[in-house]
Amino acid sequence: MNRKGVSVYFANIPYVATSATRADRVEQASREFASAIAPLGTVLDDRNQLVFNRKYFFNTDLHLNSKGRTLRTKFLEDSMRKDPALNQWLNLGR
Repeated sequence: MNRKGVSVYFANIPYVATSATRADRVEQASREFASAIAPLGTVLDDRNQLVFNRKYFFNTDLHLNSKGRTLRTKFLEDSMRKDPALNQWLNLGR
């Protein structure tokens, strides 16, 4: 895609915070993911930002409820604004 002038971006998924969640392991996994995916594109966010309380999930560990989706969308938008190439596109409609 780079040869065609297309930029590719990746975003992490939200995770449920549990008593077994370890911030150091989440951080390590985030670094490993970003490193492995770097040849393909840019990772917009960090997994540590996306360890959400159970109250933000609907019926499984994978489906956010409306409050969780709103929070996730805000975090994704903030991450996109930090990327200079994406930020120029976000500001076009303003």
